[in-house]
Amino acid sequence: MSKRRIIAFAVCYLAVVTVCVGVGLELTMDRFDHGGDPTYVEQGASLGASLLLAPADQVWAFIGRDRFGPAGQWLLLIGNALLWGLLAEVIYGILRDKFKPSP
Repeated sequence: MSKRRIIAFAVCYLAVVTVCVGVGLELTMDRFDHGGDPTYVEQGASLGASLLLAPADQVWAFIGRDRFGPAGQWLLLIGNALLWGLLAEVIYGILRDKFKPSP
């Protein structure tokens, strides 16, 4: 396992989460301003953010959101990113070994 790849995967994860949350929030606010039904893009962004924020969001809700200050929330998000980065590294390693050409 490469620590650099884990961090790279975690940074990519944070970028994707930021985009999903931003797009979902922007489309939801636009829908509230102009009315209408939720679009597939809005629903997809919301689902993507919910999926990517797991398991941190469930832990956060279970313990209680009031117990975390802003620093605790950032630490939880960074810890979640590192977990997702580790998962991506494990999957990458398995796929790399599986499809590695034999000498």
